Amino acid sequence: VYYNGAYYPTLAEALKGVYMSSPQSTAKVYCKPDADVGALTHGHVADDLIIYGNGAKVSGGEGDLEIDTYKYDRSTGNQSATGTYLDKDLTVKVFDLDGIAAWGQRNTAHTVNLFFENCKNMDRIYFTNGNNQEGKINISLDGCSFDADNGSHANTSVYSNASGDITIKNTTFKNISVGLNINHKSAGVQNITIENCTFEDCALA
Repeated sequence: VYYNGAYYPTLAEALKGVYMSSPQSTAKVYCKPDADVGALTHGHVADDLIIYGNGAKVSGGEGDLEIDTYKYDRSTGNQSATGTYLDKDLTVKVFDLDGIAAWGQRNTAHTVNLFFENCKNMDRIYFTNGNNQEGKINISLDGCSFDADNGSHANTSVYSNASGDITIKNTTFKNISVGLNINHKSAGVQNITIENCTFEDCALA
């Protein structure tokens, strides 16, 4: 995995490198084509980010980009009680990376924009906002897939109880108990757009 002149053996380590570099513009991470980029659980993201997956695969863990759940210290790249939560609005784009996910328990009012394109067998996108109900979450999926038989979370593929726009196009859901679990619990509006999606053997558990 390549970022800013350095090579990392896993996506998890590259994400730590991004965070510790305190990027002033959008960070761009490139995965080796069709590579195994390793296990990933709660890979912390707090900066604008584009991941070019190039057909690579996250091969273990929960597969998730973690956003706005924990306080982190940029000098160490680790969680810290004296660190900071998300401190700005955020845009994350992921292209052609299989097995990826996004997760967070919101603590700030910043807007989070998530874009996933052509990501197959994604684990899940799951955001709750019990600690701060003001932060919007905008989610866009295009050409993605969730399949419980191939590593996707079997219970729910997309969950958000925050305000924001959720747009899902050309995406398939297979063997998922609740493919879209939309449970708006905030002031404001949650807009849902679903276009040309397929649900196969869902809602059976």
